[in-house]
This record gives sequence, structure tokens and C-alpha cells, in this order.
Amino acid sequence: AQDLLPDHVLCESLLPTSGSPGGKGDLRADNLICGHLFSDVAGFTAMAGKMAPEEAFLAVSQLFRVFDGLCDKWGVTKIETVGDAYWCAVGVEEGRATQG
Repeated sequence: AQDLLPDHVLCESLLPTSGSPGGKGDLRADNLICGHLFSDVAGFTAMAGKMAPEEAFLAVSQLFRVFDGLCDKWGVTKIETVGDAYWCAVGVEEGRATQG
């Protein structure tokens, strides 16, 4: 979880629990509201195999630019892209996680 969540979310969600050995906290999100979207372009690998590398790159870049625009419009944070996968989230920005 340490590599996947922003520091401020980890600080808020690593709460000490009475049953934790050595006072370590468990990863809990009882008081936080956030959501994640993981997308993968179905059939992209097969489609890209029939395209020149530049065409495949341009196709996924154009799609991700649309996703980026939607993220900006709706206040969603882009986390990462890997190949044809896109990861974004809401409620993870510094100070924007809401109490449930």
C-alpha cells in the first residue's frame, strides 16, 4: 500500500489498533472516502500488433488525452498510465479526502 497511496492518505488511514503487535497500525479507511478507476483498452495488444509502433502510440496517447481532459474537468487525479492501462482516483489529493 505504501507505493500505491499518497502519503497524506496513508497517514490518515494507518490507524493504531488494540490488537496490533508493537503498536503498528493496520491499513484502514474507515473515515476516508475515495475511489479508484483502473481501465485497460480491451483488444489493444492485438490491435497494436497490426499497427506501426508510431500509430499505436498515437492512438493510446489520443485516448489518454481525452481521459486527462475528463479528469481535469471533474477534479479526478490521474495516478499512472502503463501501456494501455489508465489509473485515476478521487479523494486522494492533499486535503481533499473527506470524512465518511
